[in-house]
Amino acid sequence: MVRPKDLLFGKLIGLGAAGLLQLAVWVSVGSFATSLLAAAAMAILDWKLFLFCLLFFVGGFLMMGSLMTGTGALGSSARESQQFSAIWTVSLVIPPAVTWMLILDEPNSWMARALGWFPLTGPLTMMIRLGTGKVPLWDVVVALFCLAAGVYVAIRGAAALFRLGLLMYGKRPTLAEIARQLRHA
Repeated sequence: MVRPKDLLFGKLIGLGAAGLLQLAVWVSVGSFATSLLAAAAMAILDWKLFLFCLLFFVGGFLMMGSLMTGTGALGSSARESQQFSAIWTVSLVIPPAVTWMLILDEPNSWMARALGWFPLTGPLTMMIRLGTGKVPLWDVVVALFCLAAGVYVAIRGAAALFRLGLLMYGKRPTLAEIARQLRHA
């Protein structure tokens, strides 16, 4: 018998591998195009930047994938599950979209740092900040640590919600049942 946690991890790993494959294709095409350009263009490619962006991509995917899967499992229909999951999309995109010009102008401002350290907005914000080339290493490490802690909490919570969704298949759980599952996660 497959445990709900294993099923959740299988979904995350499968979708994550598909996302990384797509990223690898784009990087390969970009590398090929860059290799055709002059040697000066090769100096622009910073492998530390690429590595950090890859770490933020994977962490952001695990965070959002687990949150969306966990909340999506609570819906009694596909439409309802999509509506529940949309909450996370909005929380991921809106803050950096509203403040991206500020982040580009002042990548080390208190708002840019706060958005970079918050696990939901951190991956996108840090990729924007890293693109400026003005982010201290300690700031990147703190943001990665906060993201890793957020991913851990999100996966634990998503596994509990996923288990609840499987147990309550066909009917919507109450807020009390959701809270009880999250407390025991």
